[in-house]
Amino acid sequence: MLALADWAGRGQPLTARGQLRRADTQNLVELLDTDEGHLSLQLEWARCIDLLRTDGARIGLGSSAARLREDPQALRKVLFATVPRLRGIRAGWAIVRLNLEGADDFSAGLVELWRRLRTGPLTEADAVQTVWSALTGRYRLEMDPPPSLATWKKVVGQDVVTTLGLYREVDAVQRKGTRFELTPYGHQRAVNTVRDHDLDRRKLGEAFIQEEVRAQTFHPDGAVTTELAPAVWTLAHRGYSGSGRLDIWTYTSRKSALKAGADLAMACGMDENAKARSLYTAGRYEELLSLYESEHPETHLMRVQSSFLQTHEM
Repeated sequence: MLALADWAGRGQPLTARGQLRRADTQNLVELLDTDEGHLSLQLEWARCIDLLRTDGARIGLGSSAARLREDPQALRKVLFATVPRLRGIRAGWAIVRLNLEGADDFSAGLVELWRRLRTGPLTEADAVQTVWSALTGRYRLEMDPPPSLATWKKVVGQDVVTTLGLYREVDAVQRKGTRFELTPYGHQRAVNTVRDHDLDRRKLGEAFIQEEVRAQTFHPDGAVTTELAPAVWTLAHRGYSGSGRLDIWTYTSRKSALKAGADLAMACGMDENAKARSLYTAGRYEELLSLYESEHPETHLMRVQSSFLQTHEM
């Protein structure tokens, strides 16, 4: 985490869409010895604790950076406390939750996982089952299994493994052989559920708004004029559920919206399509969404696009 702060330094430029430049992404992947997916999660984590902050077209140090860089124990404490708030650990559950009315936040499953770990080590499979049962037990899904139940369990399992990985990074959990167990530090800590009033809604909203390209004008002399405007990235879906209702969700980036759309498409039956599975594995999410639309009725929709904020008075 401190390596990210060292890299950000006095600020690094972002693309017009507010994303890391490709060269910076590759450099950070090599520097942190990770992959792009985990890098994205690390950046979210760093922003969540205000170690890093995005300001317009640059990413730099947050207001808490100086204090956290000087106090390793404070950094460790805040990193641990913010794990349940991260969107990157609940991508699979976010899809499943759409199909379960009144379902709890993913953090409720983590509370139960921590309770079980206090009693002794768990295998990865046991840890996944603990979270799954805590979140879905009251729905009795196994009694009347939905078609995508296996996929739901798989994506939630990935969320649990990702979360355990983060707790290992702050030395709250350790792996011995095939089992996970709490460290002495982990036994001293408690995991709390996340509720709406726990979030800083202003900061949360600001994280979603990016400057996106509204229009481009190509002039005869070869010059190009680009107009930027504030927008959010959205995923729109209309299918069989909800009597043809159109659902729209917002995301902080095009990449995260496409990933969420791909997860939703697979949960909606595309996991039975060999080409869809291949596209999903290859990370070709935009093509997967197009495949979903081509193989469903014209009334169905699965699409990612930027939606511009309308600031004029009506």
